[in-house]
Amino acid sequence: MTISLHEASVGVYVPYLRNLSALLDHAEAHAGARKIDPAVLLEMRLSPNMYSLRQQVREANRHVLLSCALLAGCAPPVLADTAPGIAGLKGADCGND
Repeated sequence: MTISLHEASVGVYVPYLRNLSALLDHAEAHAGARKIDPAVLLEMRLSPNMYSLRQQVREANRHVLLSCALLAGCAPPVLADTAPGIAGLKGADCGND
C-alpha cells in the first residue's frame, strides 16, 4: 500500500484545522452569549507560561503553512506579526503576507 505525501500531510491537517475553526466558533458564540469582547477570550491563557489562545491558533496555522511549504520544496511564507480577531484567525490568510 502506498500513501501520497499529500495524504500524509495535508490530509491530516484539514480535519485538524476544521476542528480548530469549530472551537473558534464556539468561543465566539460564548463571547456573544456572555457579552464579552472576543478579543478578551483570544488573549486568555490557561497557565501563565502558555501562549494566549490567539497565539496558539496562529502557531497551529504557522505549523501547517511551514510544513506544507517545506514538503513541497517551496520557500516558507513570511508571516505578518498581527493580532487578528476570530474571523481573521479563521480566514484564508491566517495573518500571513
